[in-house]
Amino acid sequence: MIATAVIGAAVVAGAVTMSMVKTPSMETEAPGKEQCYGVAKAGENGCASANGSHTCGGLATIDKSGQEWMLVETGTCLKMGGQMEAFEDPKPAEAAKAARAG
Repeated sequence: MIATAVIGAAVVAGAVTMSMVKTPSMETEAPGKEQCYGVAKAGENGCASANGSHTCGGLATIDKSGQEWMLVETGTCLKMGGQMEAFEDPKPAEAAKAARAG
């Protein structure tokens, strides 16, 4: 009897969790805002990463990753040096060389 109740509770909890995952987040759809990849600082990203390395905002571990996004004013992403879609980050050696050069 207890096992049935536990299984039932687990099924309900799983269904609620899945419905929350499939529902678009208000954070990803805001009027006058757009998702911009490659501009977020570590810990300041929007929701999930493009490559699936995490599922929540604020979990980025490096600055300006092409896999992380944040909401910016519509029309400002490209001006900030970002991209409208996720992109592969440069290899660490290339990133270090670019940092020294710029």
